[in-house]
Formats: sequence, C-alpha cells, structure tokens
Amino acid sequence: MPKQTKKLFPTVTVILAVALAAGALLLFRGGEEPAPSSESSFTGPAQGAPTANATTAETPEDIPLWRKSPRPQEDAVVTLAFVDALTDFLVQRYHPTEGPTHSASTATFKTLNQHFGRSLDGLGRQSPEEGAARAEILNYALASDMARKLYDLYADWFLEALILRSLETPTDLTLAGGRQERRALTRDETADMLRLNAPRIEALAGTFRAVGTHPELVKDLERYLETSRKVATANDRFQEIVSRETPPEKELRKAGDRLKKVIAAREQVRADIMDRLRRFCQGHCEEDGESLYAVQWCARRLAGHPERVAVLTAMADALDNLAARFRAKAGELEAAAPSAS
Repeated sequence: MPKQTKKLFPTVTVILAVALAAGALLLFRGGEEPAPSSESSFTGPAQGAPTANATTAETPEDIPLWRKSPRPQEDAVVTLAFVDALTDFLVQRYHPTEGPTHSASTATFKTLNQHFGRSLDGLGRQSPEEGAARAEILNYALASDMARKLYDLYADWFLEALILRSLETPTDLTLAGGRQERRALTRDETADMLRLNAPRIEALAGTFRAVGTHPELVKDLERYLETSRKVATANDRFQEIVSRETPPEKELRKAGDRLKKVIAAREQVRADIMDRLRRFCQGHCEEDGESLYAVQWCARRLAGHPERVAVLTAMADALDNLAARFRAKAGELEAAAPSAS
C-alpha cells in the first residue's frame, strides 16, 4: 500500500481516530487548555504472559488465522495509511512483562496527542490553505453518521492489521522492567496488549457518552477553565513579588493567600466536575486527568455546534464495540498460543 504523507492538523486528528474507533485514546488540541495534573499508564497483570524465552515471531502459516477480511474500499479522507499509523502507535507503546514487573501500555490520551500532533500519514484534503483544510477535515469527520460509517468500513481491517503488525514486524520494545529488545510480539503478548487497552477504550466511550447526554458538563468545564486562569494570574503576581530584591512582607503574604484561595477554588470545581462525570459514566471513566482532558476536547468540538452531541454518542457506541472486539480477539489469541511447554 503506497504511503501518502499529509499534513496533520491537531484539532482534527483526534476526531478521525475516534471516528475510526481505531485507537484506545484520542488526540487533544495541544497547547491551548490547561493540562490535567496527572497522566499515568494503565498497568496490570499480564494476561497469559509469556515465559522469558517465548520471543519467537509467529510463522507464516499462522497468518491466515488473523487476516480474514477483504481489503476495504479506502476512504478518500481517512485512508488505510492512517489505520496503519494507529497500529504502529499501539504496538510501540506496549511494554511486555519482564520478570516480576507487570506489562503496561503507555498509549494514553496525552501521548496520542503528542505523537500525532506533529505529522501523520493518511489524511486527504482538497484545500492547500491550512485553515481551510482544517475546517474541511473537521467538518467531514463530524458530519452526521460519519463516525459510524468510518467505523463500519475499517473496524475489522484495523483489528486484524493490529494483530499482524504485532506478530510479524520486529519492534524496538522497552520491556516493563526497562530492558530493550528488538522483536515481534508473541500471541500471548498481543492478547495482553489488547486486554490492557480495552478498559481505556471503554473509559473514553464513557466520557464521550456522558458529555453527549449531559452537555451541561461543558458549562462546568468553563468554570474550571476560568478558575484556572485566575490561578495563573495570581501565581504571576506572587512570583513577581517574590522576585523583588526586598519583597514587602505584607504584600507577599496577601499575594500568597490569594494564590492559595484560587487554587482551592479551582480544585473544588475540578472535584465537582469529576464527581458528576463519574455518575454519568456509570463506572466507565478514566482517571481524573484523562477524563478531564477528554471533556475539554468535547467542549471545543461542541462550541457553536450543539448538534454534535449526537456524534459523541455515536463515537461512544463505536468505542464500546471496539473494546468488546479487543477482548474477544484476545481470547482467540490466547487459545491459539503455543503451550508453555
């Protein structure tokens, strides 16, 4: 398949990724909203973790087991090269079990943004002008029913491509204990990678559905962003006073008290948002930082386009379906994996 290098627009890539439901996480338009205070990797016990010497790539006769779908008719905007880039992203951020250290995935909402926020193959556009092209691709991805169409087009192919990429292609792996290896993943490891990512896909779906069915969360977010701006202003004032050669004690104390007060207010708003979000997510929400990041992304997409709440719900449905596929395919891989002997 020929690769087509297209300029990526960070505001759009996450839409396309989610519309495909071909990644565990989403992009967020970087550098514009206050970043969440935490980002951590999901870690857990390896599912059917291989023994230390079980590092042999799958043999050619195994391949038909994982490639069953016919090549889809490629979308003009979201191409198969884009799907390939997402498979690479997930495999390269999987860290297999090493000794007593459990496997992990560092494919988070934030890392996806950092990775794809610069360049990406596979996005087609007509306009040569950056601003117009951004609007063109964004409007395409958020058009009514487009998320479902793209998911139906690519879901089978993506999952099979992800497995083949894992089993066939040597990758510079960082094992969970820190050691480096260049090799393909085993079938047990590929199954483990799918199981690690499935809960994150469901968490993202939960956040999308919560915002789609309760758009008042966007208003709560506006309060959070406003208090964050107040924190930044108060901190600037405090730092300016501290930097003086002889800071006035009274003025310094007043600025310090002000900073503490607005920080407390911001954290209370944040806690209120997360409490409400957890109720709406019905147990399927990511940790605070990742969920808040996703809510911020949703707020930007809904600004001036309240009709897009239906798109969020469609994306949530696609992501839930993908998570179920990940788990089912993991079971198939484990059943087909060679015995420990």
